[in-house]
Amino acid sequence: GVGCAFMRQPTPKKALSVLRDMRKSNVTPDVRTYNAILKKCRDAGDADTAFFVLDKMQQNNVQPDTYTVGNIKGLDELEGVRRVLLSQVFGGDSSSNKPNKRSGGRRKGAPTRPRARGGSGIKFNR
Repeated sequence: GVGCAFMRQPTPKKALSVLRDMRKSNVTPDVRTYNAILKKCRDAGDADTAFFVLDKMQQNNVQPDTYTVGNIKGLDELEGVRRVLLSQVFGGDSSSNKPNKRSGGRRKGAPTRPRARGGSGIKFNR
């Protein structure tokens, strides 16, 4: 699969070439595709390429998930971005607001906010 193609690449920048090849073939990368590259970045300690990949995710309206957050853990330069993602994935994402059986509604204290139109609404600033 696509993930295997990324993992065979020796560096994160080489893994990006697979992403370019996907686009040329009209294959739309999903969150798993980006996460495979982010894992490669983390393993190589390449925060610059990881930041580039996160920016591409945002430009292509790909929502980060828990694996995205985990795949940038340890890249100290991106700790601020990781905190923003943690907040979104665990605090502001509607899928994490599971109903509380006692109250019959949203989890107590779960934040609500309107969804941004066009884009993930995340600003990736280092």
